[in-house]
Amino acid sequence: MKRLIYLSPILIVTFGILAIERLSHFTLDQWEQRSVSFISNGTILKGTLVLPPSDTPPPVAVIVHGDGASTRFLDGALHPFANALLDSGIGVFSWDKPGVGESSGNWLDQSMTTRASEALTALNTIRHEPDIDETRVGFIGFSQAGWVVPVAAQKGHPAFSVIIGGAVNWRDQGIYFTRKRLEIEGLSPLEAGLRAMDYQLGHDKVFLSPEPEKREDARQSFVRRNYRADAKEDLGQLNGPLLALWGSEDLNVDPASNSAIYSEALDARDNAQIHIVPDATHALLDSRWFNYQTFSSWPETRKFAFMAFGKGAYANGALSLMSDWIWQVLPPANAPLPQRS
Repeated sequence: MKRLIYLSPILIVTFGILAIERLSHFTLDQWEQRSVSFISNGTILKGTLVLPPSDTPPPVAVIVHGDGASTRFLDGALHPFANALLDSGIGVFSWDKPGVGESSGNWLDQSMTTRASEALTALNTIRHEPDIDETRVGFIGFSQAGWVVPVAAQKGHPAFSVIIGGAVNWRDQGIYFTRKRLEIEGLSPLEAGLRAMDYQLGHDKVFLSPEPEKREDARQSFVRRNYRADAKEDLGQLNGPLLALWGSEDLNVDPASNSAIYSEALDARDNAQIHIVPDATHALLDSRWFNYQTFSSWPETRKFAFMAFGKGAYANGALSLMSDWIWQVLPPANAPLPQRS
C-alpha cells in the first residue's frame, strides 16, 4: 500500500503531462498564423496560413477538403493532421468552404470544375504571400478532392500533390459507399452489392436525365451537377509529383479499384507514388478505432479516444510517409528569409 501511495504522485504527474501534450495536438496557437482571404468565382473565401519556424521559406500544403460543409480546420478535427505537417517543417493553408464559417457563397452551388478553380486561386494566393517560396507550394486533398486536385494541378503546376482517399468515378464511388453501408447494417456482401446496384440505378434515372422531374433541393442539385465526374483523364494530365494514398479499410472509396486506375493512368510517370496504407480508414486514421463512414456516426467513446490519441489516432506511419515524400520531391529553397529585427 505504501508503494502505491508513493507512486500515485508520479502517475498523476505523468498522466497530466500526457494530457497536456495530447491537448496541444488540437491547437495551432504555438505556430505563426496569418489570416488570408481570396476571391474565387465571385465568392470571398477566408482562411488561415500556419507556418513553422524556418531559416528558409517553408514549403506550404494547401488543404483541399472533401464533401460537406467544412470549416478551414474541420472545427479542430484537422488540427492533429496539421500539427504533424508543421512538426515536420511544412506549413499549411486551409479555408472555410463557401457559405461556411467566415466565407461567403454556398458550397452546394459548386461543381468539381469550380472547386478546382477555387483551389488553384488558393494556391496562387499563397505563392504571393510574404516570405513564401512560390516553387514550394502544393496540394493535399481529401476524398472529393480526388476530382478537384487533378484539374487544378493541370494549370497550377504545384510543387506536389497528395490525394488521400480519392475516388475516380462518382457513380462507382456511390455504389461502393452504399454497399459498405448496407454491410455495416447487417446485409451479406452479395445482398448488399445487389441492393447497392439497384439503389444506384435509381440515382441514374434521376441524375442522368436532362432535366429534373420535380423541384430539387440544394444537395440534389449539387449531385446532379457532379454526377458524371470522372478523374481518369485528368490524372494523366496532372502536372508535378503525385502521392496517392488510400486506407486499406476505407469504407467510403474502394482502395483496390481506385489505386489500380491511378496506376494505369500514371504508368509512365516516374514522379508518382501510389500506396494503400495498412489498417487505415478513409482519412488514414487507425481503422481499429475509427473506421466509420461519417464523423456523425462516431460514438462518443471514439470521439473521446480521438482527443486522447491526437496525432496517434492516425495509422502507423501514414503521416510520416506523406511528409517524408513531400520533402523528397521538393525543389531546394530559392533563398533564405531576410533577418528580422
